[in-house]
Amino acid sequence: MHKNSSVFVEYVKGVTGYDFNPASEFWKAQGIEKFTEWKKEWEQARKQQAVDLNDEPTPTPRVPDKTRVLMKKTVTVNRVIRDNALSRFLKTVYNSHCQVCNRTFMVPGGRNYAETHHIRPLGGPHNGMDIETNMLVLCPLHHAMFDYGVVALHPEKLTLLSIDNNIDRIGKPLALKRHPILRESLEYHLENIYGKVRH
Repeated sequence: MHKNSSVFVEYVKGVTGYDFNPASEFWKAQGIEKFTEWKKEWEQARKQQAVDLNDEPTPTPRVPDKTRVLMKKTVTVNRVIRDNALSRFLKTVYNSHCQVCNRTFMVPGGRNYAETHHIRPLGGPHNGMDIETNMLVLCPLHHAMFDYGVVALHPEKLTLLSIDNNIDRIGKPLALKRHPILRESLEYHLENIYGKVRH
């Protein structure tokens, strides 16, 4: 089985809890109706946010009582649950190479490193979706540039735009394009984030 297929099988199992057989011979025997039915169920399951968390409580560090009194505070946190299995799958599709510059670097342990970026950010006020068509695989530098609105992608041409004329690859298309990217997300990023983020 192809490496990307095994990662996709793992991703499907992580989202649905079921094993998926990617072999074309299997689906030929099942028939197109069965595949269409599976695909519809899969798309519905994928729309739900997959939880990939460790819910173990974090131990409280030992500190003197005076310090402990100062540290007590009740905080409510709303957290967006990200689909880490999908992120891992996309990184595998691109072998952890940046879709803008095609660069990666190896970390201890021999694995290439990349980050996934949500074009329309998750959570308020942006309310982007945690789906592959709203994601890019990027090196840390280009990830930060997208987050801070320094760069964007042209929604139709998928060419790099930048507010900084010193950035490489301005006007060039994505170096790697192996999955569809939602035009609405690119338009949202261009209108609401590009050139607008203040630090």
